[in-house]
Amino acid sequence: MVEESEDLFLDEEIDSVVHDAMVISSDSTVLEAEIVHSSGMNLKEMFQGVIANISRAFTSVTLFAGSISGAARSKASNFRQERTKNIERAEAIREVKANSDSIVMVASEIQRYEWDLLGMDCPDCATKATRAVSRIDGVESCDVSVMEGNIRVKIDQSKTNSARLARVLNSIGFAPNQPWEVIQGVTPRMVENARTIDRRTLRREILQVPGVLDLQMVEGRIEIKRVDPISTPDDFVTGLRDIIGVEPVLTISSNRSLRPDQWRLLGALATIPILAVIILLESRNMATTAEVVAFVSVFIVGWSMMSEAFNSILNRILAFQVLTTAAVVGALILQEYVEALLVVGLVAFASHLEERAIVKAREAMQGGLDRLPNEARIVGENNKTTFSAFSVQSEPVGNRLMALQPVTSFATDYHPHTTSDMVPVATLQLGDRVEVRSGETIPVDGRIVEGSGYIDRAPLTGESLPVGVTMGASVEAGLTLT
Repeated sequence: MVEESEDLFLDEEIDSVVHDAMVISSDSTVLEAEIVHSSGMNLKEMFQGVIANISRAFTSVTLFAGSISGAARSKASNFRQERTKNIERAEAIREVKANSDSIVMVASEIQRYEWDLLGMDCPDCATKATRAVSRIDGVESCDVSVMEGNIRVKIDQSKTNSARLARVLNSIGFAPNQPWEVIQGVTPRMVENARTIDRRTLRREILQVPGVLDLQMVEGRIEIKRVDPISTPDDFVTGLRDIIGVEPVLTISSNRSLRPDQWRLLGALATIPILAVIILLESRNMATTAEVVAFVSVFIVGWSMMSEAFNSILNRILAFQVLTTAAVVGALILQEYVEALLVVGLVAFASHLEERAIVKAREAMQGGLDRLPNEARIVGENNKTTFSAFSVQSEPVGNRLMALQPVTSFATDYHPHTTSDMVPVATLQLGDRVEVRSGETIPVDGRIVEGSGYIDRAPLTGESLPVGVTMGASVEAGLTLT
């Protein structure tokens, strides 16, 4: 019994151990199952997330491609419409040209013009300008004045126009000294669409309007330089109105550009730092770089001089620009680049000084003319009054008397005076005696027939001290009796 009980006890222990092992094994199986199940769920979710991201990316790419395709189709459609419109426009222009011998209306009568010129500072310049303009077919007469700095021409408007004359003068260095004016309320595109013409035709038509000197179309504006015809001033307004379709309203352009002489001055001043750079490069053994800088600078600074020389040759005129350009070209051939740069710089600076000096001289002369009195104190031959200064008798001095007193253009009831009277200068005749008192300005050119005094000749000769004059001496209008 004892053994049986021991065996039973042992069996019970074995059963408990087996039971415990089975419990542990069962727990492990459950744990493994949970771990495997949990890992499977995470992989599935990750896979689904990747699939969703790929789907969203594909959708975004599809939408982007669709938008690009739509934009491309829209641009292609706009391009086709624009091309069709341009083709129709070109066909309309060709039809207009085919149905008309000329779409530009020009005046057939003789026109006279006068406008100021830039760069007109020497007699040689006037000769060059006169010869260049006189060679143009349709020019009846041409007069270029150095002292006044302007040109007077008479042309046949059916053969040439004022714009062509201005273009020739501008090419040899005499640009019109007129401001740019803007046509208000009108753009080039508006006129082209309204009249079915292209830009080239519009430009040609405006340049053929009587009085137009130059034209530029910038930033949707039409700007012109013009001068009113002396013969028929209304031709300018009429011709421009026929082209743009409305009454032209012109205002001075707000765009301020430098004059040619100012550009030359800037070029001359630029040679100073350029020379400094060249010297610095040569001091650092960079001779090749210095030569390249000098070579390029010569053409930039001297471009105006070289272009004027080329156009002078085309117009069969040997101007000084031709000689200076030849000197510069010779220096470049000899690889004397610094010397060539000095030549173009000095020529540019001298041109600016020359222009400035002639402008000041014209202003001084105009000031002298503005000082001329409108009236003169005339006395008769029978008057025996003793004058406090002297009297002058009108007589021609060169051609200036006719320029200052055009008496032939006035009809006056002249009769000899027996007392001193104030009369208009324009009514004076040759042989009249005029009294001038101290502090007064001599009204006419003449010769002293009585008295003496001192006159200030500074406006004419620059003399700082008054000059004494006596009977028989000739005096000029505009001088002051001190």
